Amino acid sequence: MQACNNPLRTVRAVTASLVCLMALTQAACTTSGGVSDRPVAPRVQGQAALSRAQVRDADAQFEQGLTALRERRDDEARLIFQALSEAYPELSGPLTNLGILNAQGRDAAQALRDFTRAVEANPRNAVAFNWLGVLHREQGAYGRAEAAYQKAIALDAGYAPAYRNLGVLYDIYLQRPQAAIEQYRQYLTLTQSEDLIVLVWIKELEAQGIATALPIAGAVP
Repeated sequence: MQACNNPLRTVRAVTASLVCLMALTQAACTTSGGVSDRPVAPRVQGQAALSRAQVRDADAQFEQGLTALRERRDDEARLIFQALSEAYPELSGPLTNLGILNAQGRDAAQALRDFTRAVEANPRNAVAFNWLGVLHREQGAYGRAEAAYQKAIALDAGYAPAYRNLGVLYDIYLQRPQAAIEQYRQYLTLTQSEDLIVLVWIKELEAQGIATALPIAGAVP
């Protein structure tokens, strides 16, 4: 991470890290279109290649995995999704949920492999691309992170977490405040919520922009 000479940016960096940690440890499971950072991946991609019996079997196991996730039985969920990914490697959903579990367990290397396989199985998996962005950002690969977030948005323009994550990347890591504000505002529009943390980040960036535009006392015009 680049050094933060601006004290407000330092505070935002710490806050953003805490928000990401809370998302990893506390966020409830939602559908892939939700705003949680721990969404459940869609199960249907790749099923066209399966027989009806295989679809029923995969769906039943997937439901068991989701139940285990909702009840915070992560070890059991991991075993179920691992078995599913081995039995049906063409399904992107189990791989995505495995990646989420491994990211939650701070196994970034395995999570990166899971999400990479997920997007190979389903190149339209916005959830997996968003998580690839998170992992690339954590590894300091900011260009790859930006590309992954932008890919998630291109695939699903209503997927709010990608906008927030892209805003954090522009704000804290790439130091592009105007671009960050745009992403934060789009996140708030999509979630239709009063996310106080993000609102504060926007206000701080706007205040910094005004301060930067003001002439320095004593300067010659």
